[in-house]
Amino acid sequence: MWSLSECIPWMTVGLAESVAIVTLNLCTIIVSIRNRNLRKRSMYLVINLAVIDMFVGLVAVNLFYFSGVLCNLWNSYSSGVWISNFISVSITLLVFASLINITSIALERLHATFCPFKHRVLKEWVYRLLVAVVWVTSGLVAIAYELPLHFDSKFYYAEYL
Repeated sequence: MWSLSECIPWMTVGLAESVAIVTLNLCTIIVSIRNRNLRKRSMYLVINLAVIDMFVGLVAVNLFYFSGVLCNLWNSYSSGVWISNFISVSITLLVFASLINITSIALERLHATFCPFKHRVLKEWVYRLLVAVVWVTSGLVAIAYELPLHFDSKFYYAEYL
């Protein structure tokens, strides 16, 4: 438990950081979509990363509320468990989506470096498929990671006891 003099400045810094993350990534998305020179197929993955990071900033704004509960600035309400579970799953999903997307950007750049002629003839559907694969894979990994955490361990081992 933090004291009030420690809690309020850290909550202010966290909220300012979250607002900056959302604002700057939204600006990146708008500039990338509006500027014709940036509307390339290889920029799809960068725009997807900006969308993921913007969602991270939005989820981090919700952590402001839970920080206030932990610091006894306000009381939690009864559905806080569902919201904390949703935020936990969202953070896990977005962390894995960000990591998988950064990996796909690196692999796409590697392909562009070592096979430039093949890279030039890649179709647009390949990039759209890659964006979909990033989200589906991160969703499956997040479910596989979070699902056992939300159940009692006795549930899984009841047959073997």
